Amino acid sequence: MKIPRFLRALGELRDDTIRPNAYSSLRAPSPLGGYYIRLDGIVRRNAQLLDNGIPVRTCRSTGTTYHNPVTICFYALDIWDLCLDDESAVLRSQFLKIADWLVEHNKEGTWPYAIAVPRYATQNGWKSAMAQGLAISVLCRAYSWTKAHRYLDLALQSADVASRAIVAGGCSSFDANGLPFLEEVAVEPAAHILNGAVFAQWGFFDLGHLTDAFRPFLRQSVARLAQDVPSFDLGYWSTYDSIHRSPARRSYHILHIEQMRTMHRMTGMPVFGQYAERWTHDMRMPIHAVRALAVKACSVFKEAHQGPCGI
Repeated sequence: MKIPRFLRALGELRDDTIRPNAYSSLRAPSPLGGYYIRLDGIVRRNAQLLDNGIPVRTCRSTGTTYHNPVTICFYALDIWDLCLDDESAVLRSQFLKIADWLVEHNKEGTWPYAIAVPRYATQNGWKSAMAQGLAISVLCRAYSWTKAHRYLDLALQSADVASRAIVAGGCSSFDANGLPFLEEVAVEPAAHILNGAVFAQWGFFDLGHLTDAFRPFLRQSVARLAQDVPSFDLGYWSTYDSIHRSPARRSYHILHIEQMRTMHRMTGMPVFGQYAERWTHDMRMPIHAVRALAVKACSVFKEAHQGPCGI
């Protein structure tokens, strides 16, 4: 089983189906309007199986299905974007059904994962700042439509969990200066996953359009991300996380580029624009792409025996 898993992972790194503009958005980020990047490509890959209108994922190593909160929220936000162009009652109902699912299935403001991820030494029931932030984005939009306070109340509860330290049951790790990094996988040692931190921050941006409650935390987390972005640069490609520091799959490298472009537009901070351009340049250099593939191949081979379900 190890060889097929290894080859599949290598194929994911190359991933020619992901176009350089796959996640781009023509919209400038606006208060509770369209989501910050396009999600249709992510949804097509990860939300193909529905259970009563709610996406389910299949664990690659066990074949079992489970509710992945990130996939569910991506699906909802893609529907939201469709609603902006087609205000049909069916789409609105689908979006609110998922928002209600988040309300009904939260556990004290969280949506824990039902699978373990050996790569990050997790057990069933781990929390994710990315899931928290995406849920906030869904719930804030549901509140903007309905003015039902159950959505805003849960968004605030979710933000409270995400902003707390991991050791205190939250999803943030703090540096020596007290600046938080929103952890996609909220376990120690912290992995510092780049794309997850950005998605989590976008939830706090959305919440900031409705309340001032977490704006100081958002400012601190953006400052930490701006400080740490250079650590995700390998000199020829971006890395998925800081703990393993292997090249990101091509799809994630493209996602990193668009996230950095969007963060630059949102904050005006030059560092985000600089790394968007640097990583775009890397992708256009065949020698960099080949090097990323070769280094990734070595890391995948080492980890193939773990058989992670994926997140």
